[in-house]
Amino acid sequence: MTETKQAAPTRQIVSESLQHEIEQLLYHEAALIDQRRFAEWVELFTDDAVYCVPNATEDGEPGEDGFIILEDRAGIGERIRRLQHPAALTQVPVPRTRHMITNVAGTELGDGTMFVTSNQVIYFARQGRQIQYPGTWEHTLEHGEGVWRIKRKKVFLLANDQAMSQIPVL
Repeated sequence: MTETKQAAPTRQIVSESLQHEIEQLLYHEAALIDQRRFAEWVELFTDDAVYCVPNATEDGEPGEDGFIILEDRAGIGERIRRLQHPAALTQVPVPRTRHMITNVAGTELGDGTMFVTSNQVIYFARQGRQIQYPGTWEHTLEHGEGVWRIKRKKVFLLANDQAMSQIPVL
């Protein structure tokens, strides 16, 4: 799988109701992850979704910089299966996370597609350790059958050029 660069579209103001819809989707996604309702989280993605976390730079190329995470929807499902396996020692005791989301901005791309950016901080706690993962999230959303779904999710971790311990579901 390869990840192609997607230029951020020119910002435009969206309606209050559309802004509310996209914010609610991001809040819902974060709640599903924080509550470890991973099967429901995976359902938010389109069948052809891509989920990536670049390494070293915001727009790293997989062949040059590699990716911390680069998965399609099947890969996301496999990651969740591994996390929930009884032998996954990184999950005992179960880690706790909280997503803080701010600066949500959406741009309509046409054809029921939306480009959304947000700033997020994930607080991760396990075995007496607390780690913060701040960064910028990009979502490309598709609207179909009355709901928004995630076609592409890209997470730019602020410290993606530094050694990291266990990374939670972002």
